[in-house]
Amino acid sequence: MPSECLNCRSPLAGPFCASCGQRDRPLNPSLFSVVGDAIGEALDIDGKLLRSIRLLFTRPGFLTNELFAGRRASYVSPFRLYLVCSVILFAVSAVVANRALVLPPEGNRIDLGGGMSIWWDDRPGDRERTIAQGEELVSVRTTWLPRAMFVVVPLLALGVMLLAWRSGRRYPQHLQFTAHVQAVGFAGLALLMALPQLPSGSFAEVWKATWPLASLRSAVSIAVVVYMVRAFKNVYGGGWFWNGVRTVVVVLMFGVLWNVAGSLILRYTRLLA
Repeated sequence: MPSECLNCRSPLAGPFCASCGQRDRPLNPSLFSVVGDAIGEALDIDGKLLRSIRLLFTRPGFLTNELFAGRRASYVSPFRLYLVCSVILFAVSAVVANRALVLPPEGNRIDLGGGMSIWWDDRPGDRERTIAQGEELVSVRTTWLPRAMFVVVPLLALGVMLLAWRSGRRYPQHLQFTAHVQAVGFAGLALLMALPQLPSGSFAEVWKATWPLASLRSAVSIAVVVYMVRAFKNVYGGGWFWNGVRTVVVVLMFGVLWNVAGSLILRYTRLLA
């Protein structure tokens, strides 16, 4: 075995180079060695991702604290977790919306999920024109809204920084925390989109007619909010009340930024059309 790294020529003191990180491997490896290394690396990547996802959802704030403490090797980055949950959210969003457009609607309204609905009146051809516009809206939302989130999330992180300005942490660390929390928020939103939508009507009527579904949807929403409160508390400290205030502010910020981004995207794409 060589006594120096074949990449940077630094002395070797183990299986990995201390200077560049390259692993010490033979120049003429056996087929068994190549296949074994490939399987090992693939399983290690998947293992890190699955372990990170499990800890992300079961231990609020844990991955952020591990990252802040410099323990990064055992987990994937918060931005990768964010991207995974973002892909899931917008894939579910597209499937739910397209399914709603294909199925025969009840009445003159179609709920496309994510707070987006289309409706038409009884004029000839209005239903077909409205559904065509709905298909265009879904395409725009699926294509552009994920990109807009790369602006929304940094703005949310700025809000987190202002809410936790006494923590002494810099903006990049607040951004890492926000990416972790937003990943869980996206997963919760994807689950809500996948569940059947509640019918229109008064609160009492809807709850009486669909209380199992209404209870499930409420439980998902409450679980995400509780998760955020605990994540704030575990990472930044403070009491439950103050962390509840932080959570409410961040949720409201996200709702406003989500709607503003959607409105600007629709206006921009219509100008291009």
